[in-house]
Amino acid sequence: LTPEHIYRVIGIDLSDGGVDENVATMLKKNIKIRTEEIMNPNYDPNAELFDGEDDSEEGDRTSRFILAFGYQAKFSNIKNKAGLLAQINRCKYGVAMRDLTDAYIGVSEDLKD
Repeated sequence: LTPEHIYRVIGIDLSDGGVDENVATMLKKNIKIRTEEIMNPNYDPNAELFDGEDDSEEGDRTSRFILAFGYQAKFSNIKNKAGLLAQINRCKYGVAMRDLTDAYIGVSEDLKD
């Protein structure tokens, strides 16, 4: 999700220099949050750099790339039952169920087996 989308939905400004930039910093350090630099969908190579507030609803038009945020499971490398079993077998003392429940769609049924 882009900072602009997050702001529209929940009102938290995660953009560079935004009001809630400290929240963005915490999210970047969280291992369950994936951050990725993506092409800015609002980028306008003809937009002028200016000082002052941008009153438009379009977001930042002068930055070519922006940081996007997304959820990442602890074991994001597990994609299926075979991978699940391999991960469990690699862990000498087992794996907490809560760390596996979001690995992939259908993992709950595979854990019951």
